[in-house]
Amino acid sequence: MKQTVLLLAFLCLHINIRAQQADSMSFKNIEDKFYALYDQGYLEEALVYAQKLLKIAEKEKNDSVYTICLSNVGIILQDLGQLEKAEYYLIEVVKRIEQEQGPEASDFALVINELAAHYKLMGRYEEAEPLYQRSIKIWKIYSQEDPVSYALGLNSLATLYKEMGRYEEAEQMYIQSVSLIDKGNVDYATALNNLALFYEHTDRFEEAKKLFSEVNRIDEETLGKEHPLYAIGLNNMALLSQKMGNFQSAEQLFLAAIKIQGKTLGKENNKYASTIYNLAGLYQQMQQFDKSRQLFSTATSIWEKIYSNKSPLYSMGLNGLAILALEQNQLDSALFYCRKSILANSPTLSMDFSDYKNLDQYEYYSNARIFESAKTLVRILNARYEKTKAVEDLKIAYSAVLAGININRKIRNSFNNEANKLRIADENLFFVTHGIETALKLSPPQYYHEAFRFAEQNKSILLADALKGNRARTLGDLPDSLVLQEIALQEQLDYYKKLQLNAVTPEDAEQIRAQLNTLHLSVEAFQQNLKNKYPKYHALKYEQLTVDAKEVQANLDAKTLFLEYFVSDSALFLFTISQKEIELKKLPLAKTDLALNIKDLRTALTDYEGISRNPDENYQKYTQQAYWFYKTLLAPALLNNKSINQLIIVADAELGHLPFEAFLTEHVSEQRPYTELPYLLHKYKISYNYSAALWKENLAAPKRQNNGQMLAAAASYTNKTEEGTIPANRASHLRNLRDALQELPAAKEEVAGLAKLFKGLFWQEGASNEANFKANVGDYAIIHLAMHGLLNQRAPILSSLAFTENGDSTEDNFLEAWEISHLQLNADLVVLSACETGYGKLQQGEGIMSLARSFMYAGVPSLVVSMWQVNDASTSFIMQAFYKNLAKGKDKAEALRQAKLEYIKMAGGGGGDGRYGRPSVSTITIAAHPAFWAPFVQLGDSRPIRVETRLIPSLHGWWWVGIGLAAIAAIGGGAMALRRRNKER
Repeated sequence: MKQTVLLLAFLCLHINIRAQQADSMSFKNIEDKFYALYDQGYLEEALVYAQKLLKIAEKEKNDSVYTICLSNVGIILQDLGQLEKAEYYLIEVVKRIEQEQGPEASDFALVINELAAHYKLMGRYEEAEPLYQRSIKIWKIYSQEDPVSYALGLNSLATLYKEMGRYEEAEQMYIQSVSLIDKGNVDYATALNNLALFYEHTDRFEEAKKLFSEVNRIDEETLGKEHPLYAIGLNNMALLSQKMGNFQSAEQLFLAAIKIQGKTLGKENNKYASTIYNLAGLYQQMQQFDKSRQLFSTATSIWEKIYSNKSPLYSMGLNGLAILALEQNQLDSALFYCRKSILANSPTLSMDFSDYKNLDQYEYYSNARIFESAKTLVRILNARYEKTKAVEDLKIAYSAVLAGININRKIRNSFNNEANKLRIADENLFFVTHGIETALKLSPPQYYHEAFRFAEQNKSILLADALKGNRARTLGDLPDSLVLQEIALQEQLDYYKKLQLNAVTPEDAEQIRAQLNTLHLSVEAFQQNLKNKYPKYHALKYEQLTVDAKEVQANLDAKTLFLEYFVSDSALFLFTISQKEIELKKLPLAKTDLALNIKDLRTALTDYEGISRNPDENYQKYTQQAYWFYKTLLAPALLNNKSINQLIIVADAELGHLPFEAFLTEHVSEQRPYTELPYLLHKYKISYNYSAALWKENLAAPKRQNNGQMLAAAASYTNKTEEGTIPANRASHLRNLRDALQELPAAKEEVAGLAKLFKGLFWQEGASNEANFKANVGDYAIIHLAMHGLLNQRAPILSSLAFTENGDSTEDNFLEAWEISHLQLNADLVVLSACETGYGKLQQGEGIMSLARSFMYAGVPSLVVSMWQVNDASTSFIMQAFYKNLAKGKDKAEALRQAKLEYIKMAGGGGGDGRYGRPSVSTITIAAHPAFWAPFVQLGDSRPIRVETRLIPSLHGWWWVGIGLAAIAAIGGGAMALRRRNKER
């Protein structure tokens, strides 16, 4: 395979042999000379011989040889930067090889791979990707006899994916590529180098360092220290050293690489320019600005000459000069270079371009490059505003922010993989933050409305995409067979991701990786087919799911306040929306400080041992933090909204880990019983949502088709490994989890009580198994699950609900998050009476990755979930009271609020007709602690629901609950009747 296919083509401009010498040589001699020069990197000399060979082949009318000669000329023209000429030759070769050998020939795979590399070099990624995929599909046919071609094809596509930001697919393909090639040769070094570059790019420095060392060793042994590939290795080691903060070592490595490249490739070469550019970046970081400017200019001039003013690389060089000028406060120069950077990246923009307001409307070679240029532009214009206070600069910066957000959305919509979508959403934070900041400076209310849309950009993007996909399948023109195929492909992807996370041996991991890579290619091909053949479906799936503040206002009543938070690195922004007004406040609170306060409050709320053994210390910590959060986060919004009695909250970042109901509306200076504290719960009913757009979608959704009944299940955990009831084929980690699960007697009482209240299915013991649940769950209006919840912070898709083990050979009775998200549910409400089902790993752009969220992926509009480990007795009381209130027609938020208030009253001895007796003061203090009633929160649609009831019993008959509450207070430390414990998987 040619060096271009290896993605490490090297060039040379040294001309030592005149073209006339070729005239007297035979075809074989010319051919030998051509390949010798090409392999050594003397490309201009090689081009002379390639063109001579082409003329001979044309004269001899040898079609096969003529095609090879066309390919050679195209490759060299490409490497020399003559891209338009190269494209003509490469396309001609593709056509001829397909005609001569057919569309599944190995040589055809080679030439379309070369054409794909050409498009990638030009930034035409959408054209490159299907060609790479097609070549890999062909090479896989021949992979037994030629694994190297298949491996390097995967490597090529992985590099494209890396440049597109599709990191998860890229890594899998890089690793598989390395595993398919014999160690020690140049092909292996090529694959290893690209994997190392990926690790360096994603800040996995130690892994990258180890691989780069091995690459350099192989290159030195096989090629020598004067070879261009060895120089590339030095450049890569230098970049790694720079990132690790070893500037002196980086400088020496860059200089050594430049010396080799200047000697072997010449000083007007792409690789040489790239290393010069990298050294310029190092000097910039070292604040040696004169050296940096000189080298940036040199690299940019080389790219300008090679690519004739138009290319992503030339654009990158100009953007580097713009950033350098900005750092030195040379704002006019910075804007000049930034403008040229934008021009260089677009085939359509002309030299008189000066309108920055519609950057997202133009065509670009590279979306990634215009994204970076737009960032630079925003920084420059904001700096100019700070200097001149010219509002026009601020307005242009605002327009650039809008363009950047739209460009980010285009990039995100080109991804199918969730991890890649989240990463690109993280990059969008720059524009969202600057947009909100700029809106505050511009002040008029209309800018607040736009800023609200900015804040919505990075909230629950995966969940929104899932809902858009469901809607597109319903309203689009997609045939049922393709709908089922799309759903099946996504489910297969999740299944193999699960297998990969649980792989025991390296061999298992490698086999699963290969299957995942094949599946990724199938998904990409399938999605491309849908895009081409079903445009209506594609348009619906990728439309922007947005909401305007006016739409929020239209859905609020006079007593409801909508609060949305956005957390930046240096501040917390609060949007307050009432029926008539919208306010935007900047709260000067750094993200790190906020996180520390959240940690302190959660500790006070969840440390049951501290509550029991150090009650005074816990009381002090809780009351201080609970009031601090009210004063800091809520008081600014509630100050001018005295008549409000309902709050709808869209939290952000780790704020999603807090129950606002437990905030205290007054400073508590003297110790008071927990029953008498001024909880926010007393004044407001509260519901939570992942985003305003999803809240609006829920309100507009049609009535769900279900049977109006409840499905409730309480799991049993008596079946242990030693009893022989767990099948031998269960994975060891599942067997260990099962052994650790404790029985939940109150959960069974909970479900038995619900069976008296509602019509439906009510399972205990063996009936509460995973297979039974999956087979029946689709028809019910309310789903209530009283069982252990197991949170997996490392891999949220493996978090699970633990059903009863019944020895099933098909299901393992751990219903995992990825499985939940693929269920076909018609429920109006899911209640997870389990530990930390609303708590999870925080993902920028998505929020809290919890078990609860998985049910929303499955289409459930409303949930009641817990934020920490819950107590058996208090949970059962609150659940029964919640459903009693729900059955009376109260909305979900009010039903839960009243259940909590009833619990607090019960804990204080105010239980109706006094049948419980009045506990001691210490019992009141402990039992009414928010740890026991605050973990449960209501997410999503809070409106009332109708469900078929039997009767509404009095709470006074629940004598066993009173005993349980007394036990809460009486038993200290870790033996506080905790249930549904969270176990890390």
